[in-house]
Amino acid sequence: MKKEANKPTILPTVLIVDDEPAIVESYKLFLKDYYNILTAYNGNDAIKIVKSESVNAVLLDILMPGIDGIKTLEKIKQLNDNVEVIMVTSVKNINTALQSIKFGAFQYITKPVSIDDVLNNIGRIIEKQELTKKVRYLNAVVDKQLVINTLEGKSQVIQQISSTIGQVAGSTANILITGEPGTEKEVAAKMIHDKSINNNIPFIKADCSAIPELLLENELFGYEKNTFKNDPAQKIGLIELANNGILYIHDIEKIGLEIQAKIQQAIQNQYLKRIGGIKKIGINTRIISSTGIDLKKAVKQGKFREDLYYKLNILSIIIPPLRERKEDIPLLINYFIKQYNSEFSKQVEGMSDQAMKFMANYYWPGNIHELRNAMERLVYINNDKLIPHKKLPTEILMYKDNESITNENFKEACKSFEKEFIILTLHKNKWNQTKSAIELGIHRNTLLLKIKELGITQP
Repeated sequence: MKKEANKPTILPTVLIVDDEPAIVESYKLFLKDYYNILTAYNGNDAIKIVKSESVNAVLLDILMPGIDGIKTLEKIKQLNDNVEVIMVTSVKNINTALQSIKFGAFQYITKPVSIDDVLNNIGRIIEKQELTKKVRYLNAVVDKQLVINTLEGKSQVIQQISSTIGQVAGSTANILITGEPGTEKEVAAKMIHDKSINNNIPFIKADCSAIPELLLENELFGYEKNTFKNDPAQKIGLIELANNGILYIHDIEKIGLEIQAKIQQAIQNQYLKRIGGIKKIGINTRIISSTGIDLKKAVKQGKFREDLYYKLNILSIIIPPLRERKEDIPLLINYFIKQYNSEFSKQVEGMSDQAMKFMANYYWPGNIHELRNAMERLVYINNDKLIPHKKLPTEILMYKDNESITNENFKEACKSFEKEFIILTLHKNKWNQTKSAIELGIHRNTLLLKIKELGITQP
């Protein structure tokens, strides 16, 4: 697959405000190679630009006809406190400097201006804003833990997926990942990010299953100051946070048609407007979305916008269910044993051959998520070097394709399930037997008898 050239990153925007055109042009000459430049020749025009455009920094002359620089500064900071202003004056005046600081100026410099001084100050402003954005980005990342790569294995189908991920990682095109619930679509998205040419770019996750529909637009697009009475602060949305990086939208089919239209417009126009705002904020965000349904069928049913579907599905990846990659199950089981050994301070070395056979034959309707949960329970309750088959969950032991089912296996399975359930209940209640008996719906004496019969001991 041919790699696309990376899209250029969006340059920070600097607004130059001075009533002398020659000074404006001289600033512009030195700054245009580093920043997107906007210009104004009076305070009123400067305020209009800050209202309508996304501005990072302002070079603002103090002595101007009409609204002077101090009043312009005050208005700008009222509109958007995140815009940093460098005040420029030809007259050194302590009162003017104090007023500038009072109204939130970033710096106060005097003419004749050193261009190095201007560049250094604007550089510091951009660094400060990037640091603030990075903090918000880290707060937005739902899962900061390192995850094992559950999309590696020996099976041919998973090797094809790994190869495809390696090919699309070098592209800047939007990607749609499809697969049954529990197939680890997020891991595929993270692999694309990690294998991309620049893996230092943001990776932001928007989980549409975890965000109520009423709040989804706020989370994706953000909102301006004072838009909502109960939250007067400005909020940067996830699409904007992922600018020059990747936004991973999990369960994209759960987004309503109205918000779908806004996302389609943002992708089409490469800008968005925060809720309650009128300024256009440029975005260069690559969208990786995932779904557990047939999205094309949802388009035909009128549940998903066709134009957005084609915008998202430039490249596509289909993640296979676990039952189609059974060769990888032993590898995944060993991954999870190592993970939960560390978490529970255990020394489990593996599974018995019979237990592994049961695990490999099972259908795994919940895919890798179900396997992970099963292994967490099994490692926790096991005190032997190898996990025996009798400790496996009943649904695995009794699965119709397992040929070695006997009445004895059934009795063992029931006994194993009962023991496992009691241990988990005791663990949840910090081994308080009275509370656990109430939760289990049995008398405390019955619980004590079960603990003795089943050989349950507190770790």
